[in-house]
Amino acid sequence: MVSIINNIVMCGTLLIVAFLVLLAMPKSMLRCVLLEILSWLGAGLAFLYVICPIDIIPDVIPIAGWIDDAGAIVGGIAAIRTAFSARRDRANL
Repeated sequence: MVSIINNIVMCGTLLIVAFLVLLAMPKSMLRCVLLEILSWLGAGLAFLYVICPIDIIPDVIPIAGWIDDAGAIVGGIAAIRTAFSARRDRANL
């Protein structure tokens, strides 16, 4: 039983190392796809943060609350630009 668990741990470790090596390569298809997915996810989370009534800094605090939402909007736009850039890079591979 111990040898089976040992083999499972070794294979899992090898898969994780291979995954990390592929992510580290600058022209990796996996890196482009994962970057695009995570960028769209970040943009979606930024959008949800802006429309959500629960904020880190409430909007009743006049300037700080608005700056908080503006930062989320800028982060969402940056994430969308990164997603489009990753898609363009993937098309050029």
